[in-house]
Amino acid sequence: MADTGNGSIRKITPAALVTTFAGGSRRSGNDDRIGMAATFGEPKGLAIDASDNIYITDERNHTVRKITPAASTTTLAGKLETSGYADGPGEDARFDLPWDIAVDPNGNVYVADNDNNDIRRISPDD
Repeated sequence: MADTGNGSIRKITPAALVTTFAGGSRRSGNDDRIGMAATFGEPKGLAIDASDNIYITDERNHTVRKITPAASTTTLAGKLETSGYADGPGEDARFDLPWDIAVDPNGNVYVADNDNNDIRRISPDD
């Protein structure tokens, strides 16, 4: 789950054990690191693909982030604290308060780009 207020991604087991998977420093940022060393602005939406990668909309940073099963966080698309509307790969893409996210069986990532009133697609080839 995205724990927006604590800037973290949390895992809840079937036995109701809650652990922090990534982030959690309560320090806002956009650090692409491993586990709790990663930082987020405001993680909101979360989706998981067939390979157990986690995709997160980081609303305040205007970015889409990816966390591997080994807890390595990277920025998939968008540029830190740079809002706007632009298609393109990686840092060339621009979002304005991305809110929610989904992944289809083919690996396409769909982003609800809130203030642009649009659904954006990131293909696995981008």
